[in-house]
Amino acid sequence: MDISEVLLPTGLKTGNKQGSYYVAIGHSHLLYELLDDPGKGIGVSAKAAIADGNQNPIQSSFVGGFAGHGLVPARPDHVFDIGYYFYNLSDDLQDATAPVFSFDDKSGIEVY
Repeated sequence: MDISEVLLPTGLKTGNKQGSYYVAIGHSHLLYELLDDPGKGIGVSAKAAIADGNQNPIQSSFVGGFAGHGLVPARPDHVFDIGYYFYNLSDDLQDATAPVFSFDDKSGIEVY
């Protein structure tokens, strides 16, 4: 049995699209590492991606942030993060849903 027979609605056709693409690059780096606890410290991370936006609901995106882990001696597992995200949603998806509802690209900041 094909999993699409179980998960997809009856009559929905699936297939492959020629020429569809998705490319992403990401990186993270510890700027300061705790000497007594390797892998913990203060660091930065970022990821950028681009796609064709037809079959992919997101045409492009960027997420990045600044984070710390284990910096408070009394709380060695404490984590904090300040991040930014931007999602350029597919124009094809926005056009297809426009008769029912509209939405814009999304961006924001996350702090925890």
